[in-house]
Amino acid sequence: MSGRFQFSLRTLLLLAITAGALMGFFFLRRENAKLRLDIERYRDELGSLEISDPAKAYIRAIPVSRMNHFRFRVYVPGGGQYRLGIQTKDVSPVGKGDDFNDMHVTVQGEFIIELSLTFAPDGSGIYELGTMGTESPSWQRGNFHWKVRGTSAQQYEIHSAILTDLRTVEFDHHKPFKFLTLYATVPSKGTRIQDDPGDGKAGLKLWIEPEPH
Repeated sequence: MSGRFQFSLRTLLLLAITAGALMGFFFLRRENAKLRLDIERYRDELGSLEISDPAKAYIRAIPVSRMNHFRFRVYVPGGGQYRLGIQTKDVSPVGKGDDFNDMHVTVQGEFIIELSLTFAPDGSGIYELGTMGTESPSWQRGNFHWKVRGTSAQQYEIHSAILTDLRTVEFDHHKPFKFLTLYATVPSKGTRIQDDPGDGKAGLKLWIEPEPH
C-alpha cells in the first residue's frame, strides 16, 4: 500500500510540474507575441528601415501627427555626396525642370529628411526642408504656389506612394528619385497641374539624387 501511495504522489507531482510547465509556456508564448506586436508598433512609429541588402538604397515615411509635416528616413549605401532637389516652378508629373533649388548633403548610411508646408489663403505657400543625421544638418526655406492664380480654387493634392504605404521602399540611388509631389487643382475641372501665368505650373516636387560631378 505504501509503495502504491508513494507512486501516486510521484505521479501527481510529475503531472503538476508538467501542467505548470505547459501553462508557463503558454503564457510566455502569449507575452512574446504581445512583445513582438509592440516592437513592430515602435518600429513603425520610429520609421525603422527594413534593409535586406546593404548595397541598395531605401526610404520610408515616418508617421507624424502635425498637419502638413512630413518626415522620411533614408538609407544610402556607403554614404557620399547627395542633393535634395526642390522644384516650385513648371511642376510636372514626370521628370524635373531646369529651374529648381537644391540642398547639398553629405551622408553616411541612414539620415532623415523633414518637410513642413504652410499654406496661405492667397495660394502662396512656404516650405521648410531640413535634414538630420547628415554630416552637417541644414535647413532651407522657400516659397511655392499651391493654387492657380485668378481662380477660386482652394485645393491641392499631395502624391507620394511612400506616404500612402508607410513601408520601406527600395530605390535606385544612382539617379534622381522623386519622393513627394504637390499638385494644384481646380475643383470645377478636377485637372491637376494647372498653368499659372506667373509661375509656370503651380505645385512642389522633391527628389534625391547623387551630387553631379
